[in-house]
Amino acid sequence: MNKNLSPLKRIRTSYTWMIALLSLYFTVVLNHPVLSKFNSIVDTVDTHGIVLKVICGLFLFFALNSIFSIIFSVYIPYLTKTILSVITLISSIVSFQTLNYDVLFTDQMWLNIFSTDQGEALSYLNVSVISWVVITGIIPVILICLHKHQFGGPKHYILSTLKNILVGILSLVIAGGLAFSHYKDFASIGRNNHYLQKMIVPTYPIYGLEKYIKETYFTKPIKFRDIGTDSHVVKADEGKKPTLFFLVVGETARTYNYSLNGYKGNDTNSYTQSLSNLESYRMVQSCGTYTALSVPCMFSNMTRKGYDANIAHHENNLMDMLHIAGIKTLWIDNDGGSKGVAKRISYVAINPKDNPKYCNGEMCYDTVLLKGLDKRITDMGTGSKVVAFHLVGSHGPTYYERVPKDMETFTPRCNRSDIQNCTHKELVNQYDDTIHFTDYVLSKIIDKLKTYEPKYNVALLYLSDHGESLGEDGIYLHGTPYMFAPKYQKHVPLITWFGDGFIKQRGIDMACLNKMALNEKSGLSQDNLFSSVLGLMHISTKLYNPSLDMFKQCSTDA
Repeated sequence: MNKNLSPLKRIRTSYTWMIALLSLYFTVVLNHPVLSKFNSIVDTVDTHGIVLKVICGLFLFFALNSIFSIIFSVYIPYLTKTILSVITLISSIVSFQTLNYDVLFTDQMWLNIFSTDQGEALSYLNVSVISWVVITGIIPVILICLHKHQFGGPKHYILSTLKNILVGILSLVIAGGLAFSHYKDFASIGRNNHYLQKMIVPTYPIYGLEKYIKETYFTKPIKFRDIGTDSHVVKADEGKKPTLFFLVVGETARTYNYSLNGYKGNDTNSYTQSLSNLESYRMVQSCGTYTALSVPCMFSNMTRKGYDANIAHHENNLMDMLHIAGIKTLWIDNDGGSKGVAKRISYVAINPKDNPKYCNGEMCYDTVLLKGLDKRITDMGTGSKVVAFHLVGSHGPTYYERVPKDMETFTPRCNRSDIQNCTHKELVNQYDDTIHFTDYVLSKIIDKLKTYEPKYNVALLYLSDHGESLGEDGIYLHGTPYMFAPKYQKHVPLITWFGDGFIKQRGIDMACLNKMALNEKSGLSQDNLFSSVLGLMHISTKLYNPSLDMFKQCSTDA
């Protein structure tokens, strides 16, 4: 075929026009989620209706054209196309997530992404996302690469650069004029919907990525603070049984789907609801909306409002202080890592290849945590012990992979990862099955604890890291910035079970605990974990805060 007749060779527009077309594409296609959200808001306030919608679209086009024209005013062979291609691909992926799950790509979301292991990352791949990226990302990138830039010598190069800068300035003026023409309307909508700016691609995702890279790789590391070195057991249980405490960290469980907490949908707690000495606490607030934030936060001595991730990763946490005090500690992980919490204590990571009976490929069912547990406890030696279990729990979007086939209970189901294509009933059933299976795992862990009652005073505390959105208000999964996150991502289950010997030795008033558990306005949160566990384990340290010890008011053992 004559190469001059090939349709792919006819993509010959000026560089200025290519930038304009790219800006139009970003506006109409990749920023469809933010324009759609803006339009729905306009419909609710009925402010100038169609006029404001059109002006918003035009403003976004000219604003993007201004940014692209000025930043890429100088065409650099290979480099310019490479950068534009990368931006387009990133924006395509971001657009899919925002459109289907209402995900906002802040620096914290990038942290969440880069903290994800391979198995979890692969769970997000499906026909929908691949098709979207091919159509809205890869094909446009091919067109960008096929564009031919005409070089006409130094003079032409300089004039072309100046032209792009002038077009950028003109676009900026037009964008400013459009914004000013309806400033009051834009300002009102913007003040009440701050998240809108975080939906715009490519600006905010790239800003978030830049911020993440800067804070992660270019921020001067702080010196490790060896805090809590004064930790010690204040009440040596001489002549008494030592304590065996199981601390179970849940994953993506939300309190609203716990029948123990009044949920009327499915019976998700059929295994534990009849257990004596078990309490489930309502409306407990999480520290964050994703694992990489919530887990280090809940184990730190900081509260959510004062939490600083950089500091938390450079000082001792709850598990360290238990170890310093002489308590034997062990962390068993089935969820891709402890996020730094177990860095300085004994640690076991579940390997799917070593446990084919309990695993299906890249992930394992949480029942694997019980495998070889007796030997692990024996190997810890004598004295009081704390064993932490990190569950994979209800991690989405592949909820169906968290539950063995013979444990699936609620129907109809939707066994697919593109959960936005499931009906709400199917999705809820699928999610509820993960909660139900976690309840089964907890019941088995408690059964295991009971076998140790002749030798130990035994206790268990279960606390999930964050919640999950199941399509309410069009939002799925988790990771929404805390300020904008719905309650479903911020309220998590907290469950305690104490053996009779533990209750007697600690002087715990179970009626008092029950009253606290049923109180939806108790104010409990992940802030309480640090001091509450120290209190239960009789650990004294200057960092212990009695006002955050949730059990202190219900115990005579002070």
